[in-house]
Amino acid sequence: MRPLFLMGRERALHSCISPHTYPFLSVAQSFFLLGEKKDEKHGSVLHGFSPDILASIWGVDEFLAKKVLKGQKGAGIIKVEKKLTLPAAARAPNAFFGEFSFNLKDTQPELLVPRGGCANFVNCKKMPTLEKFKIGLSAALVKLEKGAIEVPSYMTNADAIVYVTKGKGRVNIAGPGGKNLVDKEVKCGDLFVVPKNYPVAKLAAKDDCFEMVAFTTCTFPMCMRLAGEKSVFHFLPKEIYEAAMDLDEETEKKFKEACEKREKTIGILPPPKEKWGDDSYEQQVKEFERSFMRGFVDYVEDIVDA
Repeated sequence: MRPLFLMGRERALHSCISPHTYPFLSVAQSFFLLGEKKDEKHGSVLHGFSPDILASIWGVDEFLAKKVLKGQKGAGIIKVEKKLTLPAAARAPNAFFGEFSFNLKDTQPELLVPRGGCANFVNCKKMPTLEKFKIGLSAALVKLEKGAIEVPSYMTNADAIVYVTKGKGRVNIAGPGGKNLVDKEVKCGDLFVVPKNYPVAKLAAKDDCFEMVAFTTCTFPMCMRLAGEKSVFHFLPKEIYEAAMDLDEETEKKFKEACEKREKTIGILPPPKEKWGDDSYEQQVKEFERSFMRGFVDYVEDIVDA
């Protein structure tokens, strides 16, 4: 039997987050992407999310989501029956934003998902002032349509303070050892904190939109997603998935097919098609194209003016 370490990341405390306010930050923490939840110290962060939220993210029913969680084996280190042959590591392309400043509300968003919502960011690459004067902050504006989900994600180098500016929704924060630290309904006027390395999922209410502004304690925050296209799981070799999940063939096939449909979207997941309103999907796509062209024209004009 060969041991297989399933990934962990030690939590480094940030000076502006007090252990007195957040007792779970008083000691170094380890985070695991996969693995069984055996105690309070070990287990995949996936166990820290409510089963109904995972079911919505993966596009499966709650029964299958619970079965996938229950099928994970090993806590921190698992034993595999045979030697794993992993593919050679591939370097992912880097992506940087253009060097220009803009109004978060009125300019072309970085992320726009028909029926899902949009997100816009400002960091030191777009606003050099943040770096020049050592401000140490950046910001993001996120708008979710009714029933949409901002996929679980975490910041590797920044804490976040999030203020709800419109509508209402649900916030789910997972912790080390698969603990569910926060699962709460929030509304316009509420503010919540997401510590560095702690995965968080945000869901809009079924009958209302969900808009928020997030301020992060870094001029160029690094966001790692746990679902959708380009998630951290997307880059894991399938051999590790199969060894850690330990699902029967039929369940594994059904789970993969559902996830593949959801993995075509980055950052924001729209609600299932049967929950859409009267507006046609084609209208949403056309609006996306118009918005993209407006942003492209603005970008070209900035270059010409420069």
